Amino acid sequence: MALLTSVVNLNPTVAVIITILITLAYVMAGGIQGTGIVGTVKILLLYAAMIAAAGVALYQFGGIKAMYHAFPNPFPWFSLFGRGVSRDLAAGFSLVVGVICTQTYIQAVAATRSFGKARLGALLSAFLIPPFGACGVLVGLYMRAHLAGFPGLTTASAQVLPVFILHYLPPLFAGVVLATLFISVIGTIAGLNLGISTMLTRDIYKPYIAKEVNDQKALWVQRALILCLCVLAVVCVRGSFGKLLLSFAFLSMGLRGCTALFPFLGAMFCKRLVTPAGGIAAAILGPLTDFIWHSLYPKGISSLYPGLMVSAIVLIVVSLITRKKEDTIGQSKIIGTTR
Repeated sequence: MALLTSVVNLNPTVAVIITILITLAYVMAGGIQGTGIVGTVKILLLYAAMIAAAGVALYQFGGIKAMYHAFPNPFPWFSLFGRGVSRDLAAGFSLVVGVICTQTYIQAVAATRSFGKARLGALLSAFLIPPFGACGVLVGLYMRAHLAGFPGLTTASAQVLPVFILHYLPPLFAGVVLATLFISVIGTIAGLNLGISTMLTRDIYKPYIAKEVNDQKALWVQRALILCLCVLAVVCVRGSFGKLLLSFAFLSMGLRGCTALFPFLGAMFCKRLVTPAGGIAAAILGPLTDFIWHSLYPKGISSLYPGLMVSAIVLIVVSLITRKKEDTIGQSKIIGTTR
């Protein structure tokens, strides 16, 4: 929405609808493989764009010394913990935990042709992300120091990057950069949408609602779910939720982590100890604790910590109880068969 309204004088609602329509076309046409193919080209264009933007920002500042002169107080501008150590550590931790447990990333890794390529992709991502973020920080600092020249912007505006590109990069290159950013946004929306709809279709609809459904009908159900999710996104973005985007992003990461992290790790590395009942109980009570804590103590300790603690304790306790019951039943069956 920020990109489209910055480049073209569109009503925000129209901009969101256009974005959703392009997202639907993107998902329907390519799926996860299409996302991967576009992503390979996208990352090259994005890197070139952000390096160029960071270079221009540093040039406009007049060098590193001039940039530091514009922000004589290093805190919070040059600190990783500008909002407070506790808050930003929790935010970083929730991001890591959330990424590990997000269907989109797991699906991308699982869809690769070999284990080696999956590992290479993960390592490349880890290597490429920090410099990319640093380039964005340079642009943000420049625009922060020159807010007076852009009265339409606010300190938390999503339009900062597109406005900088439009004003400071050559027109043709700026067009390529904005198009690349737009494709990146569409790819992100499509990937998340595809991941959610895949879980709803394969993990809920097929096993519990329509066990005998054929693949063709399941595909249409998934497409209908994608459409519903897009409509829900429009409602959220145009409502009060849109103003709390970053807060909800971190909360969603925490909810994902509290739902899946320990059951996921247990299923991978402790198959003999973790039971399905333990995993289900942890997946329910972990995020529930996270959400309740966030609602009751929004300014206190991050809700991720109590959510993960409850998830781990429930997983262990319930698994031990149900494992003992399973062992007892198994032994009874063996004794009965022997007799």
